[in-house]
Amino acid sequence: LAQVDGTWAAPFGNSGTGGSAGGSAIGYQKTIDGNTFGFAMKYSEGSTKETGSKTNTGSTAANAYILSKGSFAWFKASIGYSSTNHQTNVAIPEFNLANNSKVRQNNVYGDIGVYSPVSFAGFRPLAGVLFNTWSLNGSSSGSSLLASAPTSGNDSKTSPYFGGRYEFGKNVALETKVITNTEYKTIISNKLTVAQEVSKGVALTASLGFDK
Repeated sequence: LAQVDGTWAAPFGNSGTGGSAGGSAIGYQKTIDGNTFGFAMKYSEGSTKETGSKTNTGSTAANAYILSKGSFAWFKASIGYSSTNHQTNVAIPEFNLANNSKVRQNNVYGDIGVYSPVSFAGFRPLAGVLFNTWSLNGSSSGSSLLASAPTSGNDSKTSPYFGGRYEFGKNVALETKVITNTEYKTIISNKLTVAQEVSKGVALTASLGFDK
């Protein structure tokens, strides 16, 4: 909701215990008669380290979205595709054991959401559903004792959510979603976005996310 019309580009990154990742994204957005259309592409790579093992990850993704602001409700829908490669090296030099595992995961994902067209003291309720269909292919070489590649397969999941968006004026917004699914039970997802037009046709947008 905070994205400004036009072409945009942005670096991004995240970090956690034992690893980090970063990359860049580009996209384009256009609003016509209250209906906003856009698409984005991104690439990221990262790595994680633990005792005796290291995993390198590379990912490409693309998605398209639409936001329609009606008088009774705001509707948002998006669909995307991503492909991620994981390569894990595990070794125990003391026992002359080593293994190299490779995993490729493809995802088709989407988000259908509804926002209140009216905010209440800056708070805008929202609800929706996420869906994800994935396929997994893995292989490994070396010692079978250290093999970490998962079994190849595919599956689909849907995750309903509800929450709200709190808008601090025109430039700052905090969006919180309570997401439920069968794997992680309940996830609380938070995203803070700051957008500022620095000159005509040029705007800076920054966002910070945290999931629990």
